[in-house]
Amino acid sequence: MFVALLLLLPIFIYGKSDSKVKKEKYLIWLYTVSKHCKYYGILYAVNDSSISILNKNRKTRYYEKMQTIAIGSIKLIKIRKKGNKSVGLLNGGIISCAVATGLAAAMTQDGKGQPAVVGSSIYVIGLGSLSGFLIGCKKSVIHLNGDIEEYGKYKKWLGKLSIQDY
Repeated sequence: MFVALLLLLPIFIYGKSDSKVKKEKYLIWLYTVSKHCKYYGILYAVNDSSISILNKNRKTRYYEKMQTIAIGSIKLIKIRKKGNKSVGLLNGGIISCAVATGLAAAMTQDGKGQPAVVGSSIYVIGLGSLSGFLIGCKKSVIHLNGDIEEYGKYKKWLGKLSIQDY
């Protein structure tokens, strides 16, 4: 154990010394009051009167098109961290794998439950991965209905989540 830590020590010391800290990206869905239009992209900036998002170009697959939507026209905001689904899937799989291992150990103590162990382990791992994925898909929802005062309650929080410094 000590040897492994000693070998990994240079990675911990020099791994991120000169690298720039990347800000996490948040995906945002904006629904308007009048047309029920849906805008989707990465939350870029938050102002007193508008929210700016970056849209993905379908041909190049890069986020390059900026859209600014006025607060008075926004009915609903849904927001989620980018990459959260895969992290949830991975966490659910790891946790359920540990549960399946414990279940397998308990079932094989008598020596008769080996065929049932495989089936129940696959079931538990699949169920855990699915539940982790569904938890990762959850979005935070803000109901504005074009109300600027209601937006004021969430402006600071949205500013912390935006790419541009608030």
